[in-house]
Amino acid sequence: MVSKPASNYVWIKKEISLYAAHTARKTTLDRIIWYFDSDCSRHMTGNAKNLTNIHREDGGQVTFGDGAKGAMIGRGVLKVDGLPKLKNVLLVNGLKANLLSISQLCDQNLYVRFTKEGCIVEDDEKQSMLEGTRTGDNCYKLNVSQHCKYTGETTPQLWHKHLGHLHSRGMHKLLKYGVVRGLPAISSKVEAVCKGCMAGKQHRTPHSAWKIITTQQPLELLHIDLMGPVQIESIAGKRNVLVCVDDFSRFTWVEFIREKSDTYKVFASLCRRFMTEKNVSIGKIVRIRSDHGREFENNEFAQFCDKKGISHESSAPKTPQQNGVVERKNRALQEMARAMTNSKNLPHKLWAEAVNTACYISNNVHLRYMTHKTPYELWKRRKPKVHYFREFGSTCYVLREREQLGKFDSRSIEGIFIGYSRNSHAYRVYFRNNNTIIKTVNVEIAD
Repeated sequence: MVSKPASNYVWIKKEISLYAAHTARKTTLDRIIWYFDSDCSRHMTGNAKNLTNIHREDGGQVTFGDGAKGAMIGRGVLKVDGLPKLKNVLLVNGLKANLLSISQLCDQNLYVRFTKEGCIVEDDEKQSMLEGTRTGDNCYKLNVSQHCKYTGETTPQLWHKHLGHLHSRGMHKLLKYGVVRGLPAISSKVEAVCKGCMAGKQHRTPHSAWKIITTQQPLELLHIDLMGPVQIESIAGKRNVLVCVDDFSRFTWVEFIREKSDTYKVFASLCRRFMTEKNVSIGKIVRIRSDHGREFENNEFAQFCDKKGISHESSAPKTPQQNGVVERKNRALQEMARAMTNSKNLPHKLWAEAVNTACYISNNVHLRYMTHKTPYELWKRRKPKVHYFREFGSTCYVLREREQLGKFDSRSIEGIFIGYSRNSHAYRVYFRNNNTIIKTVNVEIAD
């Protein structure tokens, strides 16, 4: 005879939440009849229609006054017209009454006072939140009101809304200095994202300026942008300006174009010039940064960058701050150009000459941030000379060396000084009578 092996039983303790509820003899499931109960551990009801946002929970039990037990089905928010809005109300199977827990009200910093005739729930300022009446069976029934002051919420989020969506710093000061009455002792931090604040107060994400120089040498990063179109054509028929800024030196170049489609050709020419000017060790462009304009995001640009091994970075959509170096340079050039043209009452068609001169001056006199050097010195490796600078728009007199003159003809012609030549040591002069521009060194400027 073979004996069966003995079975081993392991007892596992099951954790069950236990709650208590003591009810009167005569009870009802009427939705608007609620009782104050000092022996009830939590607000609870047996009618699911009283609650919204019910979260189902298993395992909890509630012990009734007669010793019977009921299973806790879940918990939700009380939402009945004329009754306060209470949170964490238990839904209990078999419960024949709607009960308000005195201990749960006290946990929310409220004071409950019972008298012979009834009871009253007050806040710190002795303002009545809830009221109850003593019934014939010695229970305290909640008085129904269409204007109940108590909402069951004393969270920072609720007071944030009560105070007109006041920010956390303002709530902290109110609590710290005690300048108002009736505000409960709550945390001043509003943890959740407020939909109303997002709709009324949301702003763009701030972009703080870098406190360090992130590049180590010229041509490591170039910032490019297209400024325009300008409403008035320049004398040469241009409407747009391609602005290019070297990140390390902040040296700037401006090229004037008529159509945006010409951007690639002009930029490719600039790149070839940069790599020719610099020696072999730093003659390679590493990165370029632009916005999402179609003049920069096209097949020609992509093929050029791929061929030259250049990484093309783009700012996020609708976020010009990420391309802020060249955006700020655009603004500075425009402001300088406006100041120079308007101070001399010059025609607006000279805007391109003013922008070109503003760029020339900026490279020579503005200091690179966090250094004591100008962009010219960082790029050219020598200090700039400014002794030949003159006031833009000044009257000047040019020697008439290109004409066959008589013995008593005037030797000069009046013009307007409009800047400096890019590729020679000469001044640029504009003549109003024939709308032309020349370069010359034989000029006297009356500034």
